[in-house]
Amino acid sequence: MYGDETVQLVRNNLVHNLSWSDVEVLEKSTFDDGLALQVIRAQPSNEVSQDDAQDRNADGFEYIVPIEMSQHLASWLTVKMMEDIFVKMLPLGTKRFIMAVVSDDGTVMFYYVYEGVHKPRRN
Repeated sequence: MYGDETVQLVRNNLVHNLSWSDVEVLEKSTFDDGLALQVIRAQPSNEVSQDDAQDRNADGFEYIVPIEMSQHLASWLTVKMMEDIFVKMLPLGTKRFIMAVVSDDGTVMFYYVYEGVHKPRRN
């Protein structure tokens, strides 16, 4: 189940593999269903997407929400849960966060989650 090990695995991946700076694990937030999540705040070492200039959060930080693959497969991630993350866990005005999905073998996959409808980027 989701725990401190998952958060630390994602934190270590950001620091040691991606060379992000100012990496800080923020306080846990508990939702109505009893689930507690944590956010990691960090500054990327370089641009993280092609649309970075227009999509960057106003404070320059990226916000990362670690979850385990079992939570994803159990259909825990709903539109309501994504909305709750924006409202309850992130600073006002945050445009996007990064969902870090940790698989059973320790692989970390990163996905952008935008608030509202977002125009697809061009390749």
